[in-house]
Amino acid sequence: VSIEDAHRHNDLGLLERFTGTTVMLGMVDIASTKLESVEEIRSRLLDALRHIDASRLMAAPDCGLVMLDRQLAVAKLRHLVAAASSV
Repeated sequence: VSIEDAHRHNDLGLLERFTGTTVMLGMVDIASTKLESVEEIRSRLLDALRHIDASRLMAAPDCGLVMLDRQLAVAKLRHLVAAASSV
């Protein structure tokens, strides 16, 4: 299951409904040139982990990054990886 969450945050309680399913949760907004901080992403991941086991959660961009220039897309992915690695 893939859930876009960066553009508009969802009620993370919905993650509890996906028992036995891996969930890709969008952590970076692909429609914005704002670079999310590692701490912003990390905080949202920690919130999500209160509702789903880490073994079933995948941090991801909301969708593809084709709308962003390469430098910003790479920076967003680096922040995503750093945040995911820290939890």
